[in-house]
Amino acid sequence: MRLLAAALFTLVLAGPASAQNSTGTTGFDLSQLDPSANACVDFYQFTCGGWRAKNALPDDKTRWGRYDEMAERNREKLRTLLEEAATGAPSDARS
Repeated sequence: MRLLAAALFTLVLAGPASAQNSTGTTGFDLSQLDPSANACVDFYQFTCGGWRAKNALPDDKTRWGRYDEMAERNREKLRTLLEEAATGAPSDARS
């Protein structure tokens, strides 16, 4: 039970501010920008164009963004943690 609580706490804290960019560091990932777009004309394309070009809309989704990507990654991590916990020896739930 404590493992599950720790896993959920870790996943909740793993938001965009703590996400690693393509260089392995935290913070802004400049590779996600579209430098060919004029920031004064189309700021959204300038700030998100690089990410959108690298991340096509999945066939089973009507929308897809960084938060959707993060939620999917967190679901995968949680599933892995739960599967690992399920294969272990049963523990006393009262402890």
